[in-house]
Amino acid sequence: MKEHGLGIAVVGIGALFPGAPDAPAFWANIVGGVDAIGEVPPTRWDPAMYYDASARERPAAPDRFYCRRGGFVDDLADFDPTAFGVMPSSVAGTEPDQLLALRAVAEAIADAGGEAALPDRARIGVILGRGGYLGPATARLDDRVRTAAQLVVTLSELLPELGEDRLEAIRAALQARLGQTATGSPTPESAIGLVPNIAASRVANRFDLHGPAYTVDAACASGLIAVELGVHRPLRAVRRTRGGLRSRRRTAC
Repeated sequence: MKEHGLGIAVVGIGALFPGAPDAPAFWANIVGGVDAIGEVPPTRWDPAMYYDASARERPAAPDRFYCRRGGFVDDLADFDPTAFGVMPSSVAGTEPDQLLALRAVAEAIADAGGEAALPDRARIGVILGRGGYLGPATARLDDRVRTAAQLVVTLSELLPELGEDRLEAIRAALQARLGQTATGSPTPESAIGLVPNIAASRVANRFDLHGPAYTVDAACASGLIAVELGVHRPLRAVRRTRGGLRSRRRTAC
């Protein structure tokens, strides 16, 4: 595309969509009219416990869903942590979008000709669009820290005969099932993986990119805003620079 005589080029693409592990597969699905919507994976939640078909006709209960289908990438979201210098032990406690961003950027760079084809890295920035939604890693942390404590308190009130030893055993069992450590404290690596705005910084760090790196949150419009910032702001900066140069030249004359 061109705007005010300045060209914008898309030189590399990395993608991951439901039913499509990369951009070519996504385009093939579009051309072929492929329906990539499917049943909720069993690793997400148990439909027998949370799905309520009758909620289509009446308001759903607070802990029930009226739908059991959606777009998921679980079976396609392969990630090799060692390839990006990420400690394998921290993967389970990291929001998946941080890790998948690394994978998508690596694919985009490869699609653009590889790292050797990159221009001055000081001029390469990272702008990610991410809605501030509760991710799976954050939800698990909340369950381990708060839900486990609330459950123990509730049981102690309803069943005081359990005693402290049984209650502590229940807390430990629940936290263990949710992946918590014995001390109840997440590792520093997993804590970093829960911070949304770290995603862009992690990409910049791993690929040695020295330009601006930040994450924008505009809910469902986050991706579009990131594109707007990545395309139009540099154009405006160039136009301001050109205008400033012309003004200085006129003043000098």
